[in-house]
This record gives sequence, structure tokens and C-alpha cells, in this order.
Amino acid sequence: MRRDHVAAGAITADLLDADAISGKTITGATVQAAAEGPRIVLNASRLRAIGTNGSAIGMEPKDVHPYIYWASVDGSNQADINVSGSSPSDANIGINSGPFTDADDSGVYRWRTFFGNDFFTAERIIARGAKPVGGRLFLSKNSVQLGSGRTAAACH
Repeated sequence: MRRDHVAAGAITADLLDADAISGKTITGATVQAAAEGPRIVLNASRLRAIGTNGSAIGMEPKDVHPYIYWASVDGSNQADINVSGSSPSDANIGINSGPFTDADDSGVYRWRTFFGNDFFTAERIIARGAKPVGGRLFLSKNSVQLGSGRTAAACH
């Protein structure tokens, strides 16, 4: 009798030779090194490394601005580094902290640092909408700006 499928759980690691899958392509699967604890998890959209304490490092290559992230132990917060640009040959880098609540005004903010084509900026932004608020540093070829939000004072 010919079977079209192998029953789930029918093939275990002890039945496979070390070269059993060598040189093959597996499509549509999630591959992970372990079911829990420290492990690597790979699927069609992301790669994650999960540590002993639950924190994770991951890659999101399918995003409009592909990024690498670092997630908190409980998975509720993450910081990231992304690549972007206005032309296909640009490789500008953005670094973003995880969102945090300001104890004085209960607003939710992030720190954002951006290395762009011939400029650098570090600023505090509103977590949703990314509007600069608070301290800001901007550097370019011929100027330095220190200030608050979009109203920075220029120094030449």
C-alpha cells in the first residue's frame, strides 16, 4: 500500500542518518533547535535566538525597513536597528530604544538615533507617530544643532 504522507511523529531523530536531509530544501516549515529554553527558531519571515532567560535577538528581513531586534525577557518590549534610505543604494542606519513611560508626564517615548547620508541625529520621540520631543542633537558636514524637538538652535 502506497502512502502519500508520513504520520506526524513517525520519524524521530534516532531513525535519521546524519546525512538524511543534506542538500535539500525545506519549504513552509518552522525549524527550531528545541521546543523550549535556549533555542534558535527559523520560519519564512524571521530568525530568532532565544536565551536562557527568555530574552531574544531576532531578524525581520521582510519588513519595509529590515531590522534586527533585541527583546526583553518577558517579550513585552524591544529595541531595534534598521536599515533605510531614499534610494536602493542607501544603507542608512536607525537605532531605536524600546518604548518607555516618562514618570513626570506619563507619556510613552523612545530614543532614536539615525545615521543618514551625511548627517547624524539623536533625539527623544513620541513612541507612536515618531514626533521629536525633548532633547535633540543634529550633526551635519557644516553644522551642529542642540535643542528641543524640532526647534533646535544651530551652532556653526
